[in-house]
Amino acid sequence: MVRSMANKNIKMLKCFFSVMRGNEKAVHSILPDMYEEDIYQIDYDFLKKNNLTNIIFDIDNTIMPVDEINVENKLLELINKLKEQGFNICIMSNGSEKRVLHNDYRGI
Repeated sequence: MVRSMANKNIKMLKCFFSVMRGNEKAVHSILPDMYEEDIYQIDYDFLKKNNLTNIIFDIDNTIMPVDEINVENKLLELINKLKEQGFNICIMSNGSEKRVLHNDYRGI
């Protein structure tokens, strides 16, 4: 179980670094085919049924408004629920270090 999760995390990180290096195939592999109003509208059961268990969330204007600095309990509850359901969650940001480090996202 732990080895399997480590392998999944390694795959997710390899994909992330490929995307950051501009690998076109990697970029296209993570582009969404559907969009929702916010993260609370996503059909996570559909994702799970289709073996899509690695989720990358951006902080600003995805999981939190860009001008918000406090992590809402609603968000923490969703992330914890997804983890319990077997999803691998990666939180990313291109925001400033000050912005990102203001909150303790380790609880997520």
